[in-house]
Amino acid sequence: MKNRSFDVALAGVRRWGGLVLLVLSLPGVASAGRSQRWFRPGGTVMIGEEPLAGAAGDFNGDGAIDLAVALGTSHRVAILLGDGKGGFTPGGRISVARRPISLLSGDLTGDGVADLVVASLFGNRITLLHGTGEGTFTEAAVLPVTAAPRALVRLASPSPGTFRVAWVNIRGEVVVSDGFEGEGIHREGGDLPTDLAVGDFDGNGREDLAVTSFNDGALRLFLGAEDGTFSPPRRFEAGRRPVAVCPGDFDGDGRLDAVVADTGSNFEGFDGALLLFAGQGDGTFSPPIEIDRGGVFLALACGDLDGDRIDDLVAATHPTEALTRTDLFLFSGGEGGSYALLQRLRSGDETRAILIADFTGDGRPDLVGFNAVSNTLSLFRNRLP
Repeated sequence: MKNRSFDVALAGVRRWGGLVLLVLSLPGVASAGRSQRWFRPGGTVMIGEEPLAGAAGDFNGDGAIDLAVALGTSHRVAILLGDGKGGFTPGGRISVARRPISLLSGDLTGDGVADLVVASLFGNRITLLHGTGEGTFTEAAVLPVTAAPRALVRLASPSPGTFRVAWVNIRGEVVVSDGFEGEGIHREGGDLPTDLAVGDFDGNGREDLAVTSFNDGALRLFLGAEDGTFSPPRRFEAGRRPVAVCPGDFDGDGRLDAVVADTGSNFEGFDGALLLFAGQGDGTFSPPIEIDRGGVFLALACGDLDGDRIDDLVAATHPTEALTRTDLFLFSGGEGGSYALLQRLRSGDETRAILIADFTGDGRPDLVGFNAVSNTLSLFRNRLP
């Protein structure tokens, strides 16, 4: 970030409605009562072949969290078997359609075993990989799609043993498929949609969809209906070129919010921002508040990292003239919308995705960054008491 201070200081206070946002300039430094090393480096995995995305799950039934990694240049999915202590051993590599860019994990077939779904950007395919329960996978189904897919999410299943997935495509659509029975529901998702997230934004117990679109600077919200369809979108201004969205309760009010990564007018890193959209519980948001400005953030991950029941945020930067390396920035959420930048972690080159899961078996959520240029994975261990 250009001209970022690295001294402990209160950088400012922002107010919007009932929210108060405290912006602290604390990169790599902790706030009072916190260790200066909230997360510590836990090792680097050399994986090669441009890791673009990942999914976590117990693929071999040993109780430890494993990883599936989408490899962009070799058109494969790599399996890494976790030992429950932060270490990984290579499993198999499964060929899929060209340029796998997004994947998800879960028991999709109702047999109690984790499966994988992979979206291939250039191959125009969504692939279901059936898990054997022994850390291996077999191709179970392939869904040809009409336009390049990305940003897979899993939706609630209408009945046991069935599944629904959704994605966005390069043609500007949000697509929902029931068990690979064709492409199903289509909704207009803006000019070049970049990311998709699922959550209950209107508090009625049904899943809604949030979509960022790059070329028209928007966040769109599609509210879920009782019959499984989705409403026409509600549009919210989201900076210049948003690339990622992450849902969570970031202000502790029990209502779902969203954070959007806006790359700004270019990739030089001077006018990008992280934007907090405070949810009102009725499918609307307050006008966005800047959590951070001055970088190019390409990937987000959200979750309660410190056990205070308020979601925290991890954001990965793109190297720029102002910030010449890729880092992970950890923001801790607080009641009323306060946000503190607690730590800055050195990741590999060009972190395209971040996963939060307990890879070390201690009950605390850890981080893994997927670094496309350095062809590595970076593990960070959670050291909060």
